[in-house]
Amino acid sequence: VDGTTPANIGPSTSGRALSQQALQQATTPSGQTVDLSPGSSPTIDGVTFTLPPRNPDGTDNVMADGQTIPLPAPVLAGQVDLLATSTCGGTATELNLAANIKLSMSYADGNVRSARLPSVPDWTDSPPPPGTSGITLAATTAYVDGKTAAKDTTAQGRIYHLSLPNTRSDSPITAVTLPNLGSTFTDQCTTPTLHVFTIATS
Repeated sequence: VDGTTPANIGPSTSGRALSQQALQQATTPSGQTVDLSPGSSPTIDGVTFTLPPRNPDGTDNVMADGQTIPLPAPVLAGQVDLLATSTCGGTATELNLAANIKLSMSYADGNVRSARLPSVPDWTDSPPPPGTSGITLAATTAYVDGKTAAKDTTAQGRIYHLSLPNTRSDSPITAVTLPNLGSTFTDQCTTPTLHVFTIATS
């Protein structure tokens, strides 16, 4: 929140964070304004997401660590969609790591299949070129909050839409398991950290 001392968006020593106010007025690549703040329901690339409200401790995203997240109800879908970003560098910083970043889909019949996640840039780096498979820039914020709670207009925060095809149409998806990047969750940036803000299906 602007004017208050921010928590780091993730493990880093920068002290910078996404601004709630800037997220409310984020800009899509087409120049449209979209609300990506906690509790909003934006439509990105034709997919409607529901971002959960901020928790009492101020957290509003999940740092991927192999968690299994049940869907609200089993659903037949063509793909699984995430709004996400990365800190401590992009997820492709280490080639061996990038090749093994996968999201698993669990089905009602008990089977599990995995899909490789596209490489996600660091949250303040330039986005991948348009047309990159599986990832599009959802929106950009005009500024980030610095560690002194002041607006830092020298950097912009970026959130991405990740789309992973579901290769099965005969059984509903019941849950997704996030990748484990081996993030240390300390103040030192030793490994990229994938932040997931919300999950949808389409």
